[in-house]
Amino acid sequence: MKLFLCVLLVAAAVAMPNMEWEKFKKQFDKAYTPKEEVYRRSVFEDHQKFIKKHNAEYAKGLHNFTVGINKFADLRNSEFVSIYNGYRRVNRTRGSTYIKPSNSTNPPEVDWRTKGAVTRVKDQGLCGSGWAFSTTGTVEGAAQIKTGKLISLSEQQLIDCSTDNSGCNGGTHMQWAIEYLFEFGGAVAESDYPYTGHDGLCKYILHFVSKVLGYKDIGYADEAGLATACYFEGPISAAIDAGHLSFQLYNEGVYYEPECISQRLNHAVLIVGYGTSEGGLQYWIVKNSWGTSWGEAGYIKMSRNRNNNCGIATQSCYAIV
Repeated sequence: MKLFLCVLLVAAAVAMPNMEWEKFKKQFDKAYTPKEEVYRRSVFEDHQKFIKKHNAEYAKGLHNFTVGINKFADLRNSEFVSIYNGYRRVNRTRGSTYIKPSNSTNPPEVDWRTKGAVTRVKDQGLCGSGWAFSTTGTVEGAAQIKTGKLISLSEQQLIDCSTDNSGCNGGTHMQWAIEYLFEFGGAVAESDYPYTGHDGLCKYILHFVSKVLGYKDIGYADEAGLATACYFEGPISAAIDAGHLSFQLYNEGVYYEPECISQRLNHAVLIVGYGTSEGGLQYWIVKNSWGTSWGEAGYIKMSRNRNNNCGIATQSCYAIV
């Protein structure tokens, strides 16, 4: 009898109109079986409650960022993490450590997007390949700074050919991907090796558009050194803890998550600059690979100089071309 009543209550709840749910399905072209829709709508409505609560707290000054409905709003956080957070940290790298120039002072801000060293925001899709997008981002930036030409590079080349990593099942090092590019000739243009979002066989490559000479690691949890490297060297590849609902549904503002663990790195991103908000909050400008409908047109401002929040400075590097 109790089970029957529960079924009736769920059916009644689903029967009630939810205009935001209908808008969400239309905006992101979502289609479900009738049974799946019941579940996905319940997840969506749980997230609506989370968003309402968080943003009410934001209005009271308890947070410095807002959350909102995006294309991930029908996924439980555990599902989201299993699909999109494919990075797996290991402790071994073979690069030398970046040495901050003597007598250098970090300028107050830098944004490599305004200098033409950052390609458009891309979308990794249902493939745990954030590590590949992070890698191409630092190589693209380094090549543009050196040559003046910005060429979008192939993530699929890395997914198929960088065997030290695990393709769509995640990467363990952007450094290892850079080493592959060094050892096997260089990086291929995205137009010559387009993205499929699936694991594939490594293709024979005839033409490389960017030679890669290596990389430099940034010192552990050294946000000052990270800022200096970003200013003088270009976009930085970094791993972070992105496994929280607040990150999944991030909308805008300076992101700080007290539940982040700086050693639990599960996603790779690209630091393209840094700055300070009007309210005096220091932040990193971070390019993600989840399309432009997430965050601030595909970007997130992450807290800077707040105890290495979310591990932003735990494991980072930049490419040398």
